[in-house]
Amino acid sequence: MDDPRRSLAACSAAFGGSAPGAAGRAQALVADAVTQAWQGNDDAALATLDRAVDVAPISDAFLNRALLKLRRGDDAGAVADLDRTVRRAPKDARGYYYRSEVLSRLGKTARAKADAARAAALDADSPR
Repeated sequence: MDDPRRSLAACSAAFGGSAPGAAGRAQALVADAVTQAWQGNDDAALATLDRAVDVAPISDAFLNRALLKLRRGDDAGAVADLDRTVRRAPKDARGYYYRSEVLSRLGKTARAKADAARAAALDADSPR
């Protein structure tokens, strides 16, 4: 959702429903939600992400739902979804990064610094 290029091709590649079963259906819903958000329809995007989470609680659904909640000013809801993101994808820097940003804004400096350090360590380990 937070992709300045807003590349539909990249979105389709990331969430194209390649996983079998419920996870694949949830990925397809995440792709739909990201497209809806890019088109300015945040209400529809949030509803679609809620459906994705109901189908299969995948980390990308929680991450993108957190980003929408942040956009709407729902910091507590965003942190809850980012907690779920990190639990489901502990080696993905994005959950830690966004959670560190929100926690910092909420004045939870120690947790924010720990998440920022974890995100940096994971990002440094990721292939480029």
